[in-house]
Amino acid sequence: MKVLKKILKSLDVIALGLLIVGLSVLSPVANAFSDVPYNAYYADALDWAISEGVVDSRAMFYPAIPVKKVGMAKMTVEAMNVGLDSSLGPSFIDVPSNQWYYPYVETGAAYGVFTGYTDYNGNLTGYFGPVNNPTRAEAITTIMRAFGLGLEDEQCSVVFPDVD
Repeated sequence: MKVLKKILKSLDVIALGLLIVGLSVLSPVANAFSDVPYNAYYADALDWAISEGVVDSRAMFYPAIPVKKVGMAKMTVEAMNVGLDSSLGPSFIDVPSNQWYYPYVETGAAYGVFTGYTDYNGNLTGYFGPVNNPTRAEAITTIMRAFGLGLEDEQCSVVFPDVD
């Protein structure tokens, strides 16, 4: 049962990850966007995101424009399906409380999903980088933290020369 739950949770995480990096297949709901072809490779992920309230359905989706960290924060927190909670904030110097994305970033921070940038010594700087494009490393870390997909007691056998 534990394995089945992990697999189902992983499928949701994979769908979110595919949405963040822009991958998927075909869907009638995603076709509601005038800039999303009915056979777009990312349409199924977009369909899931719309049906789960992760993405707002509007006239345009802008599939070729990179997501910003605030967009990733909103999609991640919506996919986590938790209530917005900014009571512990502000957590970041560059995330003003009067911005639309503040409650999403703060909710993610409260759940340990977003910790912000670190300096060369690994110390937190207090910056989130809201208008930056998330790196692949930030995207995968966000997904893992948001959905509790840590290695637990397992050891990772894959070594990446550019990652400590």
